Amino acid sequence: MTGAGAVGGSLLASARFSDVWARNLPSQAVLQNLRNQILAIQAMPAWTTVRQLLVNVATDPALPVLTKTTLQTAGTSLTGFQRDLLEALLVMTTDPAALAATITGTPLTKAQRFMMNRVMGTLSENPAIHRLIQAGAQLKGHPAALQSDVDQVIANSRLSVPSLSIPNNLPLAAVVGDNLAVLNSSAFGQIQQALIPILQNPDFVAFLRPQSPVMVASFMPPATMIALELPGGVDPILPPLIFTTLQVLGAIAGVILALLDFIALPEEAVVVLTVVAFEAAVTYLSQKLVNLLGDSDGDNDGD
Repeated sequence: MTGAGAVGGSLLASARFSDVWARNLPSQAVLQNLRNQILAIQAMPAWTTVRQLLVNVATDPALPVLTKTTLQTAGTSLTGFQRDLLEALLVMTTDPAALAATITGTPLTKAQRFMMNRVMGTLSENPAIHRLIQAGAQLKGHPAALQSDVDQVIANSRLSVPSLSIPNNLPLAAVVGDNLAVLNSSAFGQIQQALIPILQNPDFVAFLRPQSPVMVASFMPPATMIALELPGGVDPILPPLIFTTLQVLGAIAGVILALLDFIALPEEAVVVLTVVAFEAAVTYLSQKLVNLLGDSDGDNDGD
């Protein structure tokens, strides 16, 4: 069992601590200070660069190809939630130009507004999106479990970025390559360096809990996310490569959904933190792919 079961257990264990924790909430001034710090990071030129790199992730034609291939390959082995999540990712990437404009904040054309309204309408009816929102809402009520997820994001952010070659799966290679390009960019390095101390702030979970359920759910480990419908949060019975690919796609779906949610709630600065959570997950999953495929230069020294 991975962290999926462990987090499920921590949800139950944390319930009895919630009342005590609630009586020790930080002041509004402390929470506003955290928000101001994040807003300042969001105003950095590096954030504009990172958003454009995220566009490359979200609009690469390889992403829907990999999603469709995973649906076809895994077939009936996937749970209903997993299939619906992959279907949601296909909906999100229906119109790459409209999605790119939405992520970068570029004014949409009339046709693009129509398309994105259709996308959001379809997503609002997707059972996996409903389940993610429910999971985020539940996690908001369990600060100890949420703190555990934030701690895992911090730990993953310290992992070295692997060098990875995937010669026999071009869509997976392209999608992972797009994500590693974000991780290896100096702009993302600046954003991460500024944000990690905020995640380490003991009051950060108190800041995160009032945010939207979609934002909170994006901090769940990918293995936890894709096991949402499984009894006891056990790992899916899938081939290791499919299992890891499904987690990569789930992480991407989560960050695109958070970016779309951000459009509806422009005052929420925590989307920047969502990106860090996403990239920390991708770093971890890329290292798992290195172990699975056995074709890497893990220390980036070229040997």
